[in-house]
Amino acid sequence: MDRRFPAVLALALLVALSGCATVTVDSDVAADGSIDRYELDLTTSTTVYGLLNDAAVDDGFDSLGQQLRANVNVSNAANVSVDESLDGENASVTLVVTEWNPVDNDRLNVTRTDGSVVYTDTTFFNASVADSAAGGVSLADFRLRYTVNMPGDIQRAEGADSVNGSTATYESSGQNAYSNTRVEVESDAPTGVLSPGFGVAPAVVAAVLLSLAGAVLARRRSE
Repeated sequence: MDRRFPAVLALALLVALSGCATVTVDSDVAADGSIDRYELDLTTSTTVYGLLNDAAVDDGFDSLGQQLRANVNVSNAANVSVDESLDGENASVTLVVTEWNPVDNDRLNVTRTDGSVVYTDTTFFNASVADSAAGGVSLADFRLRYTVNMPGDIQRAEGADSVNGSTATYESSGQNAYSNTRVEVESDAPTGVLSPGFGVAPAVVAAVLLSLAGAVLARRRSE
């Protein structure tokens, strides 16, 4: 089953309501091709949340949050958590995944080749949905902000609105916000003593040991 982000599948319902919804994604990519931390936040009205939640239940899930959680194979992540909250007329859903290797995810992929890491996410890319569901309704209050923090300097960020060192940001609003944003970023892959498998702490220990060894050798020579 295609478990793409529910806001894309339910876009026609949101169009009918012309409600507001903001999705924020922050993804921290590791040099080994895994994702250190992925966070998706959806904030919207309780009316829109109710429709999305009902759609999730109709699809066989306990809630909208559980539908989001189903996008992640928990066996490929250290931790997966979902928080849903209602406060007056506002609703929010937050999905957090740590130490995630999305090897079997249909829409999000991270690949490492010699000297580079490529991050691709097509969760919010499905132009046909927007074309068929627009209906002439203004959707200026639909917003998406997607930030990718890569392990090295970015060499390519297709369609990004801004690139700063190792960070690429995609921003969109209106009827295409959740259906016409393709994230594809390529960066350098750091190598050396600070690469995964050795780490910062071991590198520091190694440096200290080398310094001590040098000091001992110098003292012996002076005696």
